[in-house]
Amino acid sequence: FNSMIVSLKNSNAWHGLTFLSNFSWAKDIVSSHWGHSDIGNQNFRAPYIWAGDYTAVPPVRLVAGFSYNVPVGRGKEFANHLPSAFDYVVSGWVGSGTATFSRGGWAPILNLGPDTTGTGETAMPNLICNPNNVPGGRTRFEWWNPSCVVNAPYGQYGNANMAAFTLPGMANWNLSFVKSMRTRFPNEIGALQFRVDLFNAFNHT
Repeated sequence: FNSMIVSLKNSNAWHGLTFLSNFSWAKDIVSSHWGHSDIGNQNFRAPYIWAGDYTAVPPVRLVAGFSYNVPVGRGKEFANHLPSAFDYVVSGWVGSGTATFSRGGWAPILNLGPDTTGTGETAMPNLICNPNNVPGGRTRFEWWNPSCVVNAPYGQYGNANMAAFTLPGMANWNLSFVKSMRTRFPNEIGALQFRVDLFNAFNHT
């Protein structure tokens, strides 16, 4: 396993904006068709013939969080002379959220049928072409090319490894918009809050 992590944040708000972000690069190699470490690999004579990138570790990933106090309303940079009624509506809003971007990791293609090779290892088939190349382009209905996968010949181990094809990447935004107003009811600490929470705000698959 090799990795690098870079973090960036501002400790003091910049024009009402605070943020924290982490960028990571990672590479994790496993040999077992169970998908973790070397546990489960029964082919002790050739223990690394299926070695490949670990599915659960995306190679590149960026995660960022932010909070922004909208500078509008009395005492703020913009529209600080609004009448009270309008000020109640436009002031005091805070926008915040998290954003996650990552390249897709890797995944194996497993043969879960009966052993036709006589080796006692049925998990790994043979790849005769690159399953990432899907005729007409990748879609959510066909993400890898099944015509690239065949059963291994009798007496041979399959040549597919743990990194047979790449998974889809991720581009996800979670957003929140909140406004709090003091009501002084039922006592001095009373407040009324309006909020909108959007999970996967842009509806990315």
